[in-house]
Amino acid sequence: MKPSAVKMFNEIQEKRIEMLQLAEMYGMTDELTIRSSQELDVLINEYSYVQKNHVFEEKFNVNNMIMIVQQPFSYLS
Repeated sequence: MKPSAVKMFNEIQEKRIEMLQLAEMYGMTDELTIRSSQELDVLINEYSYVQKNHVFEEKFNVNNMIMIVQQPFSYLS
């Protein structure tokens, strides 16, 4: 079963917000912020891997392809 790209993308966005909130509360070098950043890295790597594989698998089924476009990331002000 293929993971949902939309679900994975949403998890990345949630983790990114969590990490930025931790950084704002505790600082960029706090253990909680770093741990959250590492978890975000794992999610992004998994998403990238799945996206690459989906492109290969879906190239024969163009009618069912979904394109996800990420908006540019901005830091919390």
